[in-house]
Amino acid sequence: MRKVSRRRATSAASGAPVAVIDVGSNSGRVMVYRQEAGGHLHVLAGSRASLRLVRELDRTGGIPGESLERAFEALRDFRSVARGSGVRRIVAAGTSALRDAANGPAFIRRVRRELGIAIRTLSGLEEARYGFLGAVGGLPVEHGALFDLGGGSLQVARFRDRRLLGAVSVPLGALRVSDAFLRSDPPTGREMRRLREHARELLDEAGVRALGAGEELVGTGGTLRNLAKIDQRASGYPIPRLHGYVLTRRRAHDIVAGLAGDRLKKRAGVPGLNADRRDSVVGGGLVVDTLMEMLGADHVVVSGEGARGRPSSASPTCGPGSGCGS
Repeated sequence: MRKVSRRRATSAASGAPVAVIDVGSNSGRVMVYRQEAGGHLHVLAGSRASLRLVRELDRTGGIPGESLERAFEALRDFRSVARGSGVRRIVAAGTSALRDAANGPAFIRRVRRELGIAIRTLSGLEEARYGFLGAVGGLPVEHGALFDLGGGSLQVARFRDRRLLGAVSVPLGALRVSDAFLRSDPPTGREMRRLREHARELLDEAGVRALGAGEELVGTGGTLRNLAKIDQRASGYPIPRLHGYVLTRRRAHDIVAGLAGDRLKKRAGVPGLNADRRDSVVGGGLVVDTLMEMLGADHVVVSGEGARGRPSSASPTCGPGSGCGS
């Protein structure tokens, strides 16, 4: 894996709320934070919107116009959430879809010109680094690997003594692989085998290797959180909190197999599955299962935190049913 440079993160002035916007390939989010004494980040507000920017990207090279308009209106709403919380500073980042799309730069210029929001497109390594800082920083895990599965790409980072050693980014996002490989409803065994083979090939080329003794696997991203929520509901787990939840590979494999056997319409009724994940959860789940197999991990520790920070049920606009953490 390539080396990632280390930089000290700078924080906002105490008491001044800051909005963080994540323009993801599958969904977009805004979280508003205020830094309090001792460095604690208090969540003031949050919101989420389905964007689906990566859809059709690999076939056309650009993001469809209707998807860009949906993203633009979501960003307008995110700005309203930020302003309503007294925010003067907005930090916005774009990931895989904006990074890969031929028309991504033009969209970024329009957003800055018309909404006053400056979107910074993260490289794959930057995305992995920020995901690592957010996810591992909130868990008592010393050594291992972290994966962050989004809609367009998958980041895998290795760390030792809670220090990032290196990371890779591969185009194995949940929506991307689902659109490319799972054309049938429900998907066929051949389609799923081809997806797994593709994932193994890319991960092997990227240098992803098995975990060593004493190493843990940590994961984040909407697909994993939804798999964990499904497992919680099915097992009657008494605590709704996802952060720190342990999902075994056997349960992840069984959940994905069960979802793959259902038609798209039927998946909408699965307890714990967010409605707008039903068409990408199988593809994303197959990537998770394949990665766990290659790493030799019998479980993954779920992180509810990531590159943008953490959702919180303390906020009235980011509470149960809002989708902020899905």
